[in-house]
Amino acid sequence: AFTRLAPRLVYSESMASVAAFLLLVFRGPDWTPRLASHSDVELLEEEVFWTLTGLVDTRLAGFFEPGSAVLLSDTVAAEQVIDEVLPGTTRSLQTLGFDWTRAIASWFPQLYFDALPSHIVAQLWDLVFWFSAEQTLGLSVWTLLSVVCSCKRELSKASSPANALVLLRSACNNLSSFSQLHKMNPQPLNEFVQRVSVR
Repeated sequence: AFTRLAPRLVYSESMASVAAFLLLVFRGPDWTPRLASHSDVELLEEEVFWTLTGLVDTRLAGFFEPGSAVLLSDTVAAEQVIDEVLPGTTRSLQTLGFDWTRAIASWFPQLYFDALPSHIVAQLWDLVFWFSAEQTLGLSVWTLLSVVCSCKRELSKASSPANALVLLRSACNNLSSFSQLHKMNPQPLNEFVQRVSVR
């Protein structure tokens, strides 16, 4: 239904992931499908549909367009920040030929839905809606930087680009709370989000 509303966009798994998480959030912990009326289900689906539309038009603008340049520009921005904060890690990954797009291509368009534990994703999404649409890039890069900081020693010893990606995903899975992202990142969140340039 969404792609019919916006035929210029390309459907992807990332879009489905965002819709899936919105369904979980909107239905709440007490939602029981077999007890829900038909009108309740329709209302839930409509709320999710219009929220997804708003996200894709604002905070995720450009990610789902054919030949999107947003992914490339966001990758460049992320690489610059990581190189500035962790130059040694950057050099190690460059030696391996690691391409940050491999992580960013799935994590940024779906706001870390399939990367972080669900309770951390929920807190991150609270911030997505708290900050302005223009600040979504800063929040996404700050989150990536936190993950990289948490496994920088392991990354410096990575044996291949594939191994580096596994280490990043493992670091995400090992997080137990959102506060860990703050502790691992030397950059204060609010200042960082304000500083990182918008698209």
